[in-house]
Amino acid sequence: MEITEIPFARTIGLKKSDSEVLELPFVDSLHNHLQTIAASAQYSLAELAAGDYMQQLFPELVGKVLPVLRDSHFKFKSPAQSRISAFPEVSQKAVTKFMQHFEKKGRALIVVDVSVKDEEGKVTSSGCFKWYVQSL
Repeated sequence: MEITEIPFARTIGLKKSDSEVLELPFVDSLHNHLQTIAASAQYSLAELAAGDYMQQLFPELVGKVLPVLRDSHFKFKSPAQSRISAFPEVSQKAVTKFMQHFEKKGRALIVVDVSVKDEEGKVTSSGCFKWYVQSL
């Protein structure tokens, strides 16, 4: 499923840029009491980006597995005062370990790190998302 078509993603206004980067607009509906993008919106962007990135990393598993977020750690670093974008990454070592374990057991864990940045490239928040992935 295209990540931007998930009902919650549509509700918060998630978009994918021409360069395939997930982003949220700077709009009143996402603002907190300080007129910056709310913490929960930043977290949601990062979590959705982590899930989308796993589909990019493992296209052969799409539709054949059930990924579930098991754990996350998230830190807020700077107020988000403009459109924000998410930048997920996973080390090649983690990808290899995941695939080895998945092929052996039919399930595995993988951690996706995500940085959320504003239009100027300043990191507003970051976190790691541990996913449990199981064969259907």
